Amino acid sequence: LDAEGHGLEEHPPSERLSAYQARELPDAERAAVQAHLEACSLCRERLADLETFLAPLPEDPPPLSSGF
Repeated sequence: LDAEGHGLEEHPPSERLSAYQARELPDAERAAVQAHLEACSLCRERLADLETFLAPLPEDPPPLSSGF
């Protein structure tokens, strides 16, 4: 059990959190993940990490330094 009393099998896998973030889940599954996220700070942190990792790159990245 984790600090909130959840068994690890209750946490959605990263693939499901990613699909949730991308709005690719069917409505019923999305609602189930949303309900879990409301109760589980660990998975909210995991989702925030995914959102940071999957954030789009800026349109115009800064030029690369030629100091090699």
